[in-house]
Amino acid sequence: MNLAGSLLGAIVGSTSTIIGFVGLYICMCVVLLAMTLVTVFSIPEPLENFSDSHNIFTISNTFNKRRESHDFEGSQSLLNPHDQHDRTSIDDSSTFVDTPARNMSLKQQIYNVGTLIAEVLSPLFKNRDFGLVFASRLLFQLGIATVQQFLQYWISDCVDSPFPSAEAVSIALLPLLIISPIAALFISNITSKNKSVAYLAATLMAFSCVLMLFVHSFLAACFVSLLFGIGYGPFLSVEFSMVLQVLPDTSSVGKDLSLWHSALVLPQIFATPIAGWFRDYFQWVGRPEGLNITCLGYKFIYFVCIGYFVGGAVVTRLIKSIV
Repeated sequence: MNLAGSLLGAIVGSTSTIIGFVGLYICMCVVLLAMTLVTVFSIPEPLENFSDSHNIFTISNTFNKRRESHDFEGSQSLLNPHDQHDRTSIDDSSTFVDTPARNMSLKQQIYNVGTLIAEVLSPLFKNRDFGLVFASRLLFQLGIATVQQFLQYWISDCVDSPFPSAEAVSIALLPLLIISPIAALFISNITSKNKSVAYLAATLMAFSCVLMLFVHSFLAACFVSLLFGIGYGPFLSVEFSMVLQVLPDTSSVGKDLSLWHSALVLPQIFATPIAGWFRDYFQWVGRPEGLNITCLGYKFIYFVCIGYFVGGAVVTRLIKSIV
């Protein structure tokens, strides 16, 4: 479904000169709203989520009632100093009102935050293979995010294209997105060895980056996109299978999968600024007054992507519990 959505986006993006950017954003808003409504009305909510123990408003009201009761009793004691109430009748659950978080020292708050972060990250260090699967996905996704985010600028600056850059990148992505699910299905029918598929994916995506160092025609760029997709699709098909084989604890699957998913989110945040700095610096180094190397900045970031994919394959090889 991820690939299907990307393919639909590329098809719509290729019509940017017809419907304009405003039309593109309207299409995206309509699709997002429609999918949200489908999710809300077609997926049943578990009944236990409607119980009082899971109802945030019930919990909030209970807290407020206990706080009001506690404040009222305290004020009565101040008005009637000789009237001592038996505090033992107050249940233990109300004592947390006496020590609100705002009264904690800054040191204690920092310690609590650090403890929470350490607990969330602990599966990466307690379970070797889970940590390696996380690192492998992080490296692969750094390469994938860099290639995808700079594809438009690479085509605009380094490729002779008959189309505007925004439309050209959508057209160039079509071979990748069409071939990816086909390649994933084909590879899954040939072998069930996840490591072998990851090695093949790394090889194809790294070789695509090698070709990007020399490609200058739009047709050749589309061929590179096709080759990259042959590796990209199979990788997406095995990465989820790999993490399911190394989950540290069956009682915390949701938490561990959320942690693993950050290996996709973090590269999307950091890959672009890192590659952007390299691109700007080496474009300046390769200017006519310098080394006089055309598109040196793009050549360097795609060389870095080769390192990402090779590193991802090396880390994958270290995973012991996956064949």
